[in-house]
Amino acid sequence: MIEVKKFEADYCQPCKMLRPTFQQLENKYRGKVRFSYIDVDMNESMAQKYSVRSVPFVVFEKNGQVVNKLVGVNSEKTYSDIIDNLI
Repeated sequence: MIEVKKFEADYCQPCKMLRPTFQQLENKYRGKVRFSYIDVDMNESMAQKYSVRSVPFVVFEKNGQVVNKLVGVNSEKTYSDIIDNLI
């Protein structure tokens, strides 16, 4: 199973900018990829586990193993390309 974890914070403008992109990705990969949204302030232990230093921070996992990480705002194509390579 492919999982995409997006670490974010309520006060983070770039995180808010990515929400529509991730909604489109969720629709595109429905049933193939699981998307999770993790608030770093509410889930500090999870943020520490993945060494999150800044948000937005996106982790791509395949079969429970981290295979890629991205920091900051990236294009929908960048995220799609990574996901397509994992599927």
